[in-house]
Amino acid sequence: MKKIYIIADSKKDYRYERMAEEARKKVNKLEIVFCSSYDLILTSGGIFLNNKKVELSKKDYFWFLSNATMNFFAICKFSSYGIKKIWPTKDALNFADKFLTSVFFEKNNIPTPKTTLLRFTNEDDLNTLINFLGGYPLVMKKNVGSVGRDVRIVRNNQDVFDFIKEVHQRLEKKINHASRIGFILQEFISESAGTDFRVLVLGGKILGAIKRTAQDGGFKANVSLGGKAEMIELDKELKNLTKKIIKAGKLFYGGVDFIRNGNQYLALEINTSAQFKGFEGATGINVASKIVDRLSI
Repeated sequence: MKKIYIIADSKKDYRYERMAEEARKKVNKLEIVFCSSYDLILTSGGIFLNNKKVELSKKDYFWFLSNATMNFFAICKFSSYGIKKIWPTKDALNFADKFLTSVFFEKNNIPTPKTTLLRFTNEDDLNTLINFLGGYPLVMKKNVGSVGRDVRIVRNNQDVFDFIKEVHQRLEKKINHASRIGFILQEFISESAGTDFRVLVLGGKILGAIKRTAQDGGFKANVSLGGKAEMIELDKELKNLTKKIIKAGKLFYGGVDFIRNGNQYLALEINTSAQFKGFEGATGINVASKIVDRLSI
């Protein structure tokens, strides 16, 4: 029986619950194995789960739902055993880094907001970056993160310093390397505030698209933060940009986020472990079933 190992932080993750539900319909053909990202033990002699060595098969699939950067070594370890069916791949892990994603967009001539990596915390160096981006207000984000957390509009240098301090103070309670936390600054497109577009991709093809709109008057439209999702038809520009991203990034699965700036789309992020609850609800597309079918091949 073929196995799909789902590495997640909790069995209560909607994606895991839905994929397990769909897998149960394939009696005697497919087994979903839940792995907590905190329970995987990596050794030079193999990979262990719940004190038992994982018997790896090249037919099995390994799907990481938890933060891909937390599982970097696990993904590399699985790859070293010749396991080909892993998502995200080692190369796709770069999309978890927002700055590297912006570099990817620029390299492939995909329109994207001006972005800079924030590595300095003194006034002179910060002012150089602000001038490059065209001045305040700007969007500031923790460089690695998802579901709209740690994203803020900053309107002056003090806002920048306060945001850095706030994030470090919160995270150093959980980890002991807060100094490694990175940030990006990005030009703020005022007309896009509170609205974005997500295109969901599977198997290198477009599944569909939704428009997300903030309901609290804020500028973040994530469904997980209360945003409203509605199905949209992809116009030619959005379809072509997404196909270009799929091809250049070898994107098997993910949510590609865009905003509007005048009469063009700007690509924002690529989430290789995209949530799909809001997408299923808005479009009626059974994403979990399509994922399971694809992984069963």
